[in-house]
Amino acid sequence: MKRIYFYACMLLGSLATQAQTNPVPQTLPYAQNFSVFTGTASSYPAGWQGWTITGSTSASYPTAAPAADQVLASGTTAQNSAVSAFVGDAVGKIAFLNTSAAQKSFCLSVNTTGVTGIQVSFLAATQRQQLANRIGGMGMQYRIGTSGIFTDVAGSEYINDGAADNITGTGSLNPQTKTVTLSAACNNQPEVQLRWVYREVSGSGNRPGFSVTNVTVNNGTVVTPSLSTSGTIADFGNIVVGNSSTSQSFNLSGTNLSGAPGVITVTAPSDFEVSSNNILWGSSTTVAYTSATLASTAVYVRFSPLTTGFKSGNVSITGGGVSSAVLVPVSGTGVAAPVPTLTATALTAFGNICVNTTAGPNSFTINGTNLTTANVTVGALAGYTFSTTSAGTYTTSLNLTQPGGTFSQSVFVKFLPTAIQSYNGNIPVSGGGTAAAFNVAASGAGANNPPAVTTGAASSITTVAATLTATISSTGCTAVTAYGVEYSLVNGFANGSGTQAASTNISAGNYSSSISGLAPSTTYYYKGYATNAGGTTYGTQQSFTTASPLLSATSLTAFGTSCAGTTLGPNSFTITGTNLTTANVNVGAVAGFTYATTATGTYTTTLSLTQPGGAFIQVVYVKFTPTAAGTFNGSILVTGGGSSISLGVSASGTGINTPPSATTGTAAAINRNGATLSGTITTAGCSAATAYGIEYSSISGFADGQGTKVNASNLAGSNFSATLNGLVQNSKYYYKAFAANSGGSSYGVEQSFTTLSIPAAGLVIYSSPITRGGTLYFTLNDIKPGHYAAQVFNSAGQLVYRKEMIVEVGFIDDHFTISSKIGPGVYSLQIASIDYRVKKSFMIR
Repeated sequence: MKRIYFYACMLLGSLATQAQTNPVPQTLPYAQNFSVFTGTASSYPAGWQGWTITGSTSASYPTAAPAADQVLASGTTAQNSAVSAFVGDAVGKIAFLNTSAAQKSFCLSVNTTGVTGIQVSFLAATQRQQLANRIGGMGMQYRIGTSGIFTDVAGSEYINDGAADNITGTGSLNPQTKTVTLSAACNNQPEVQLRWVYREVSGSGNRPGFSVTNVTVNNGTVVTPSLSTSGTIADFGNIVVGNSSTSQSFNLSGTNLSGAPGVITVTAPSDFEVSSNNILWGSSTTVAYTSATLASTAVYVRFSPLTTGFKSGNVSITGGGVSSAVLVPVSGTGVAAPVPTLTATALTAFGNICVNTTAGPNSFTINGTNLTTANVTVGALAGYTFSTTSAGTYTTSLNLTQPGGTFSQSVFVKFLPTAIQSYNGNIPVSGGGTAAAFNVAASGAGANNPPAVTTGAASSITTVAATLTATISSTGCTAVTAYGVEYSLVNGFANGSGTQAASTNISAGNYSSSISGLAPSTTYYYKGYATNAGGTTYGTQQSFTTASPLLSATSLTAFGTSCAGTTLGPNSFTITGTNLTTANVNVGAVAGFTYATTATGTYTTTLSLTQPGGAFIQVVYVKFTPTAAGTFNGSILVTGGGSSISLGVSASGTGINTPPSATTGTAAAINRNGATLSGTITTAGCSAATAYGIEYSSISGFADGQGTKVNASNLAGSNFSATLNGLVQNSKYYYKAFAANSGGSSYGVEQSFTTLSIPAAGLVIYSSPITRGGTLYFTLNDIKPGHYAAQVFNSAGQLVYRKEMIVEVGFIDDHFTISSKIGPGVYSLQIASIDYRVKKSFMIR
């Protein structure tokens, strides 16, 4: 009976703990205006639930977890009249009323996964109050998940004002919109519960009731959960199957993780294990996080191969709301457990050894790995003995003790042939736990060896002779009876087919042979040889080439420019010869250049230089005399002396015929129709000046040769002048000095001057008295254009000269020649027109 009572109590307790319903979390953004509440609703909207809370009302909001569900009350007329506790349909609103012993609340559940900065807004109102009764407050709270206490949300409180009665119907008073931002703890959570609860503020009597509608929960800032790793896992290398490698690690971190608190799952591929503490290992492990951020956390990996071969894969990291697994590549190679192994290096061949002569020691090295402690043996081979040290006791076999594991031992070998035959064979090596013996090849032969010869270098090489050397590095098994050098013109000539030059000057194995009668510029091939009772041997073929006659020359400095017919120099170059024959050395002709063997000697267009052969040196002096303007570049050929190569010594010079250069001087004796202009021949050029003077024009910048030339003939030193006549009064003229020779013309810089104006007075006669045959210049200003006559009268009043003039401007500036037939005396010049006349006297002499 007691057992039945116990189980009944357990059942009742279980039912009590399951009395609270947690509403299904709603996705964001979320809005609810309770339009389904029309006064007759009997169920809560999705995501909403009414609850009771254990305890009595107080001045603080209750934070305890809900005790049980609260049935939704309905009724369109009784809401504000009720004074007992309820949660109900208040027509477009959800409302509650608390009593001192009955605490009611309603809750909204939302899912904030991937969202931060969440705002909640709701319209709060007083649903029931009586004037001068209690003042109460309604506030919003939150908790993460479905268990534990609630936390007040600052700024969410609504308080009734108590200003008027509201005890009938379903209307509300004093509506206020409340907008709050949830704590960061609510960010990125699969379930956040928002609860509205009541507290006492002041007064007594019936408690107020409150309602909520127009609830919105925005989606804040959407974030994406992410996991990242730092560091890499290097290849684990070779690990024996059934064993584990040393661990490596990488760091794991996360941001905006959902479902906190939660765990991240780390899964290893086959043949690898993971750990979160480097102690406990498995195919997977977990890393816990308590908030949306996971600080950098070490994750350990080791390689535990199950079979042999290369293994690779990815450590997979999942959880925290991350959509795709984060992968960390790993690799390693499983290898089989080692087996005992013996190897040995090669034994150098002994070659041909004189009978009954001991050679060596040569040696080989035995290397062992993963050995047992069994002895390692070296077996016998006829003609050979062994030792573990170079100077030790040699025996026909060895039995070597060793501790197992790794082993290395040098074995020294001596060879003693007792007959002329081959002693090639295999030295067997075994033991140390290895399955089978292996062989070290040994090679040697008993022989009656001939001498060993090394061909040396050639020296003292001339065009017809050389000294050849060789070395007998080993005399062989018997005494040397002959030695020397054999040479030939044939590359690769057969031993014994060349010309032998025997030697008798051996010293410490070295000897030489001198050969002569050779051809110049020829390649010869040679070998050292030596003979004993075992035969004749030859060294490796070498070669040398007899000397060639060779000519070389230094460069000749360029002459630059010279006026045609003028000689420059001498410059010089040096000819050097080596290994020459006695043939003359010749210097060839190049137009414009002549040569001599001394600076002051006789210069000719070619040279033929005698010389005794062998070494030769000669300075050649060169002069340059251009015959015309132009380039005289060429190559002076140097040949002869037996050389097959012609040298070319570059010779360079330029003939020129430059014109003179002129400088324009000043203008002097400027009058109304003339001036005297000066110039200077600055440089004469390459030939004498044939013309010089002044060129002028009324055009500024006129081209050379386009003006009026006035030749001069009064050159004094380098200066000259020219007088210009017949110019126009008050006009600007431009002029340049010029000079010319057979090389051309040149001009000075353009200058200018301005002629004088006609005097303002009437008729003016210039240069009186005037010589017979000379020119009479006159001017007349301030007249009308028209037909005028210039008349000359003698003292008797007779007309002796008349000149007709058509005047188109307001002045006359003219001249005429006084006939040489007119006698000296006083004359008068009259200028007359139909309505004008003026006269002035002048003298003729």
